[in-house]
Amino acid sequence: MYQLAIEVVYATTGKSDVIQLLEEKSRLLIQDALQTGAIEEDTNIPPSEEIYGRAIALSHGAEEKEENLTIRNSRELRVCKRSAPYVRDRLLQLYPFVFARKTAVYTNSLPSDCLTVLAVIVNDKPVSIDEIKSGAKIIYTSKQDNFSTWDAVFKDAFCYMLAAEIVRAVKGNIVDAQNLEQQAQEYINHGYQIGAIKAETQIPLKDELFNRAIGLAHGDRTFKETSNTAQTQGIDSYGKINQRNIAEIRACESASENVRDRLLGLYPWRFARKSTTLTSASSTIDGWNYGYVLPSDCMNVLCLLSNNDAIDYEVNANNIYCNEANPTIRYTAKITEMSSWSGIFKDIYCYSLAQEIVSATTGNLELIQLLEQKIQTLIQESYKLGEIKTETRIPVKLELFNRAIGLVKGLKTKNPEILDNRYEDEISACRRSYENLRDKLLEGYAWIFARKTETPARLSESVPGWKYTYILPEDCLKINSVIAKDNRRNNPYDYECCNMSEYPENVELAEYETAGRELYANRDVVYVRYTAKITETKKWAALFTEALVILMAIEVALNVIGDKNIITILEQRLAKILEEAQTTRIIQTETRLPIQRESIRTGALNRQYKDYSGIPTIACGYEGRLCDGSRTSEFCRW
Repeated sequence: MYQLAIEVVYATTGKSDVIQLLEEKSRLLIQDALQTGAIEEDTNIPPSEEIYGRAIALSHGAEEKEENLTIRNSRELRVCKRSAPYVRDRLLQLYPFVFARKTAVYTNSLPSDCLTVLAVIVNDKPVSIDEIKSGAKIIYTSKQDNFSTWDAVFKDAFCYMLAAEIVRAVKGNIVDAQNLEQQAQEYINHGYQIGAIKAETQIPLKDELFNRAIGLAHGDRTFKETSNTAQTQGIDSYGKINQRNIAEIRACESASENVRDRLLGLYPWRFARKSTTLTSASSTIDGWNYGYVLPSDCMNVLCLLSNNDAIDYEVNANNIYCNEANPTIRYTAKITEMSSWSGIFKDIYCYSLAQEIVSATTGNLELIQLLEQKIQTLIQESYKLGEIKTETRIPVKLELFNRAIGLVKGLKTKNPEILDNRYEDEISACRRSYENLRDKLLEGYAWIFARKTETPARLSESVPGWKYTYILPEDCLKINSVIAKDNRRNNPYDYECCNMSEYPENVELAEYETAGRELYANRDVVYVRYTAKITETKKWAALFTEALVILMAIEVALNVIGDKNIITILEQRLAKILEEAQTTRIIQTETRLPIQRESIRTGALNRQYKDYSGIPTIACGYEGRLCDGSRTSEFCRW
């Protein structure tokens, strides 16, 4: 009657004080009945009811069972029957209990009693469940419906977890429920210690690396692995419930490919290096003769080779452009198979993944910085061990870029770093300024290696004031002089003539004017002496190369670093190199060709000659003897 009254109060007013009074009266009557023998406990009850009874007793706060299943416990019993399958399967899925472990051969479908796949073995090698195929060996946790097959640890944990469900459903007491779950966790920890719960060691390498990354994100390098399935359910590396690990494993899954690709793209890893001949053509762009499609697994181009020589190239999206047909490409490939990674790459990968985990969960900046320091240490070790090896067969242009950037970095840090793709801004600054600085340096100084003399092609058109129009050579940067006549070799008396400025009468300069690529003169045949655009680095003087490197370093310092002190030091170095080039006559002002100035007003044949230094040359004549102007003297060269 009292229990019926409790149900009525639950269904109507729900007053807790009334319910407590009725429950107390009912409990006293039941105790009297037990003492008098009116109620006698049946010791032969099914295991399920025994476990349910224990769970109900635990929900009442008593470790020993003081009551049997009675009408008073009807609501708790209903919760038990409703929640028991859920609690049972959840525990089996969360923890790899040894008693529930089974092995089977996969035949296009999982076994009907499979709750969680712990490992998949293909050709004696653990693989991800995504790679499962017919004939694979699977190790799994099975569904255990029979209470009598459960081991003691599982029963203890089950009873406490079920008691927590009862407290939540009947009393609504969250604190007591959490305390019961904590008691269940202690039994689970004991299960790991005695081996009743044992993590599966045959797990894919991916899960192993994820587990290590999570351990590093906790700030602890030592850890025990658990299966990937357990991790996804929120179990930490010691098998304990840890809801934060749900976010951690998700961070691993979302960042895994990005971390891998970033590391492969940043550094020239030896294990990921590949070579192939480009044959799949694509459309070309301005400045390049050929276009090719990059290999689908290309992460970073190391070099492009033609006839075993490195050549210049440009990469745009999935295409690469060059001026040679069917070159060989050396590149860093996307290696997705983790077993092919080098050991130190796995280390760096785990530390980088741990950074992503910390950023996505706790946001501990101090730990992130510690992980970054470890990553940089491992990278430097990789260079020393040769696991990361810079490609030495690179175009000279890129080599000059690296020298310029290394010069700036060395002045800034006093410790030149190994260059890689991290210096995209510096490389871009060099690439933008390279041609302009090269031509400016050639044009600004009289480099002897860049001198040329050619006969320009004459056009049929003419412009007012000039009789003839010529096209300047394509590589002409600056005109030094235009020669109208050179009779030294044709004159028998000039066998001793070696210096034009000593015998100017046999060399006549023409007046001229330029407009764009056109040259205008009044002579039907002219010779142009000019400074040429020398793009082949093999033809450069060593001091010219050094000067160009410093000019590019100044460009980097101006546009990227912005350090005035570095710019001042570089400008001083450039001045010394140019001075040395003049001292060694690598830069030499052209004095062999005189400047002719004819008196237009008098029409006289007397002319004054000066070399480029402004020093007057010897007048018309031979061995210092002047011509009499009749043009009949044997010494006259007119």
